[in-house]
Amino acid sequence: MKKRIVRFQSIAIPFKAKFAHHTASRESTETIIVEIKNENELIGFGEACPRAYVTGETIESASAFLLKTSPKMSDIKSLEDLKILQITLTDEIDKNPSAW
Repeated sequence: MKKRIVRFQSIAIPFKAKFAHHTASRESTETIIVEIKNENELIGFGEACPRAYVTGETIESASAFLLKTSPKMSDIKSLEDLKILQITLTDEIDKNPSAW
């Protein structure tokens, strides 16, 4: 079985000025940086940008989704495997689209 290591960390980045639009006003942004490394030391990075005022996600809910689904990454060996996982996790993905 191919081993994949998935790590993620949330970060907050302050804005120089307050940013506002019709759904929210913010002075900083929060995101989750995701790193996946395989057994050959190949590394990929991604970003999850949960926005409670857009998708209903929070840093906490997206982190919980990543924690729950990360072990399943070792089972993915093809695009077809990824599609099957997506179908299996449909309800969770619908609640956590940015984390997916």
